[in-house]
Amino acid sequence: MLALGQLSNPDYSYHRGGWSFDRFKDKDDRLKAAEKACKLAYPILVEALKDSSADVNYMAAYGLTILVDRNALYAHRAVSPLTEWCRREKRSFSAAAKFLGNYGNQDSGKVLLELLESPILTDFGTFGGYPYFEIVESIGKLKPEGAVPILVRKIEKIAASNGRGVQAELKALANLGPEGVKELLKIFNSIDNLAIQIQTAEVLSKVGDKDSAEPIVALLSEVKKTGPKNTKLNVGSYESRDEAYIRTCRVLLEALLELDPKLAKAQAELILLDGPKNLRKVAINVLSESG
Repeated sequence: MLALGQLSNPDYSYHRGGWSFDRFKDKDDRLKAAEKACKLAYPILVEALKDSSADVNYMAAYGLTILVDRNALYAHRAVSPLTEWCRREKRSFSAAAKFLGNYGNQDSGKVLLELLESPILTDFGTFGGYPYFEIVESIGKLKPEGAVPILVRKIEKIAASNGRGVQAELKALANLGPEGVKELLKIFNSIDNLAIQIQTAEVLSKVGDKDSAEPIVALLSEVKKTGPKNTKLNVGSYESRDEAYIRTCRVLLEALLELDPKLAKAQAELILLDGPKNLRKVAINVLSESG
């Protein structure tokens, strides 16, 4: 199945099976041969998606994503059969999730959203053929109805367990438009997890949400006041508490700089006037960038 998928690649050589595009010396001839091979292999792989063997139909899906990766015409044709395969088999894999994110439609997004809520899918990456982060990213691209509350619940669950970062979920929310951005600000204001608040501030600054400027100032003031002893600081494996404190303040100031340079400048000036000495270098950098 994988060999069939590679037939759309004019640089592919399957010497063990006796096949190679090397026999075509002219580049145009190689491309024409690859196009013809793609035309022949496509229906075979699509039909194999329906095979009763999970191993066979999985390899057919894998081969199909490889086959259509270099051919836009067949890529659009493959959306429906690959979406239906994910729905029927209740699974996906990295290449399929990425493919559907790039070429899929609302139905593809709906299926990926169903997979995201599957009890088999962990929140920490690929498990049992379920590529969590690729699915989240593709949901952000496809914008299926009902995605916002599901992503918010995922973030809240991870925050409650004090687990990993949620950059993928936050970026997907941002891609879901005004409703998603509105929820980002709610998360920033309400979640009791400083690491996630910092990540959310970065995403809000990237989408240019002006309403988040004042809340970022409020959090910056709180972080400055509590200092390096703040128990909510997310201290990295190779960081001291002082370094984590400086990094946190720097990220907030830089996010503010993206949203409101005048406000960022005012906060930097306050630090230089009577703020912590270990933040002065960060403040000087912000002032130089704010003009």
